[in-house]
Amino acid sequence: MSRVASLKGLSKLLNLAVGMGLGGLFLWYIFHDLDYGRLLKALEHANYGYLPLYASTVLGYHLIRIFRWHLMLQPLHPYKFRRTFQIGSVGFLSIFLLPFRLGELVRPYLAAQEPKVKFSSVLATIMVERTIDGIVLTLLFFVLAMLAPNIDDPNIPLDLAMFGKGALLVFAVSLAGIVTLMVLGERGMRLAELIGGLFSRRFGTRLARLVGNFLEGIRVVHGYKKAGAFLLLTLAYWTTNGLGGWILFHALHETSHLPLVAGYGLMAVLGVAVMVPNLPGFVGAFQVAVYLALLMYDGSIDKESAIALSFIMQGTVLAVQAGCGLPFVLTGRVSLLKTVKSSEDAQAMLDADVT
Repeated sequence: MSRVASLKGLSKLLNLAVGMGLGGLFLWYIFHDLDYGRLLKALEHANYGYLPLYASTVLGYHLIRIFRWHLMLQPLHPYKFRRTFQIGSVGFLSIFLLPFRLGELVRPYLAAQEPKVKFSSVLATIMVERTIDGIVLTLLFFVLAMLAPNIDDPNIPLDLAMFGKGALLVFAVSLAGIVTLMVLGERGMRLAELIGGLFSRRFGTRLARLVGNFLEGIRVVHGYKKAGAFLLLTLAYWTTNGLGGWILFHALHETSHLPLVAGYGLMAVLGVAVMVPNLPGFVGAFQVAVYLALLMYDGSIDKESAIALSFIMQGTVLAVQAGCGLPFVLTGRVSLLKTVKSSEDAQAMLDADVT
C-alpha cells in the first residue's frame, strides 16, 4: 500500500472516530437522564398547526440556497435551474442522511458529470459557499452568545462564546486564503507550482493545475454585481432560516414566549453544531444544539420540551428535503448508485483534474 493510500485511509478512520465519538457523547448528554414520559407529553400537546408555515420557510431557504449555487455554477457550465435543483436537492438530502458529512461530496460529484466540468472547480464553489456561510454563521453565533440574557446558565456545559471565537477564526483564515487566491490570479498558479516544485516537478505542476481549477470555480464572486448578488442571497437564506425557528417556537407552550432574536440564536448554534462530522440525520448534535440554544434565552425550559422541539424541527426538515430530493432518485433522474459511490469516486475525479 502506498504512503498516499495509507494517509487517505488514516484520514477516513480519523473522520469516523471523531464522528462516532462526538455522536456518542451528544447522545449520552441528551438521553441519559431524560424523562421519556414528559417528552411524549410535550409531543402530544404540541400545536402542529404551525408546521405548514414552518415547512414553507424550510422550502424557501432550500430554494434560495440552490438558486445561489446555481448562479455560482454558471461560469463553469450553462446548467438549467431544473438540473441544479435536482442535484442540489439530492445533495442536501445526502448531507442530512449520510454520516460524518460524506454527503458534502455528492453535489460536486453529480455536477461534474457534465462534459468538460472539472470536479475540483465545482468543489471550489462548495468551499466558497461554506466559507461565507461559516463566516456569517459563526459571527452571528459569537454576537448572539455574548448578548444572550442567560448565557451564564450553569446548565450550559460549554463556553459558547469561546467556541464561537474558535469557529470564527477557522472560517476567517479560509476566507483570507480564498481572497488571496482571487487577488493573485495566475500568479497564484505560478506560486503553487514553485512551492510544489520544491518537492517534485510533477507535484508542482499538479498543484498549479489544482489552483487553476479552483480559481475557475470561484469566478462567481468576481466583480461587485456578482459578489453583491451572492451576499444578498446569503442574507435572504439566513434571514428565512432564523424566522422559521421563531415560528416553530409557537408550536410548544414552553417556547412560545421566546423573542425573534432567539430564533436566530437557535439557527446559529444549530448551524455550528452540524458543521462537524456527525451521525446520520445529525442525531444527537441536533438535540444538544436546540437545548443549549433555548437555555441561552430561558433557563427554565426543561430538556424534554427542547428535545420535543428538536424532533419536530428535524422531522420537518427531513420531510421537506426528502420531498424535494427523493423523486429524482426514485425516477432515475439522479442515480442513487452514483450518489452513494460519490464519496469513494471523488478523490479519483480530483486526481484526474490535475493530471
